[in-house]
Amino acid sequence: MASSAGQLLLMSVAILGSAGCFASDTITPNSAVSGSRTVVSTGGNFELGFFRPAGDSNTASSSDGSNHYYVGIWYKKAVSPCTPVRVANRAAPVSDPASSQLAVAADGNLVLTNEVGELVWSSNVVISSSSSNGTVALLLDSGNLVLRRDDGEVLWQSAEHPTDTWLPGVRLGMNKITGHVQALTCWRSSSDPAPGVYSLGIDPNGTSQFFTYWNTTVSFWSSGEWNGNIFAGVPEMTSHYFYNFEFVSNANASYFDYSLQDPTVISRFVLDVSGQVRQLIWVPSADEWMIIWAEPHQLCDVYAVCGAFGVCDEKRLGARRSLTAAAETIPCSVTVARTVTPSCWCQDDEAHRPTMEQVVQALEGVVAVNVPPIPTSLQAFAD
Repeated sequence: MASSAGQLLLMSVAILGSAGCFASDTITPNSAVSGSRTVVSTGGNFELGFFRPAGDSNTASSSDGSNHYYVGIWYKKAVSPCTPVRVANRAAPVSDPASSQLAVAADGNLVLTNEVGELVWSSNVVISSSSSNGTVALLLDSGNLVLRRDDGEVLWQSAEHPTDTWLPGVRLGMNKITGHVQALTCWRSSSDPAPGVYSLGIDPNGTSQFFTYWNTTVSFWSSGEWNGNIFAGVPEMTSHYFYNFEFVSNANASYFDYSLQDPTVISRFVLDVSGQVRQLIWVPSADEWMIIWAEPHQLCDVYAVCGAFGVCDEKRLGARRSLTAAAETIPCSVTVARTVTPSCWCQDDEAHRPTMEQVVQALEGVVAVNVPPIPTSLQAFAD
């Protein structure tokens, strides 16, 4: 009797175990990502799950009592704190990850539903009914999330829909057949991954260079053309040869991609909220990201920032751009003051200038800043 009972117990455990069994890097119709559950790539490089951005003002709760959670992919190995490289529901956060879920739907698409069951995000591809039952989502060690059939056919992949980060092996460019563009779009702020005002993509006219645009149409910066070794407008690249760039242009597509000569190095390109393109490398010994290069260096490198025939004065330009942008786009006087004050502060005597951290905190309203005396160089502008 005891032996029979033991066999029955082992059989029950085996059945229960197989019902809930799934690979840690895979999302299947029977294994959704919800709450604190995450999936991790096979080699442990990347992790996918729900997260809240660092510095999110909604960390406690927002005015309507809700929190802001997003589904994202971030570095799992070595990098800390959480550094997202992909965000699915950028403009549509959910408030309760425990009752929200990322799952493979009946039609085979990867979908995110919120706490009341509403569709928030979808891979949104057409999948034949014969294929939908065998669809799974797999997180690769490259950081790419792929939706594929049992036979390995890729139906959708996150690499074709980047957010603000360009990872090795990912193409930025344009499919000339479908018209699909793979470009970066910055976050709205350091704590809000919603699409911001700057985007980075290759020249739609077919030349081998990148352009950063403000509000999708106004040219902000150009990398200059690729000469096979560096971009003409990024001379810093000459001293950093640990990556390999490739430009491809044919009848089907035009795109750039890159790889790292040392695959153990962790590096990424980011389009910052300021519109600056940065290449960063993770330094384990310092436990921080180091900026390899960033463009544009200064405001005077920005396209026609002082007009077609203007002479650029970097000292006055910060305040000028902030005032102009505030007057045209920001109706709230408090926000205008928050924007203008750091600009004036940065023009002050060198000994009294703020740190970059203080500027960011002032712009985001985290700290209040007393208005400093208007520097002599800005008196005429102030009048």
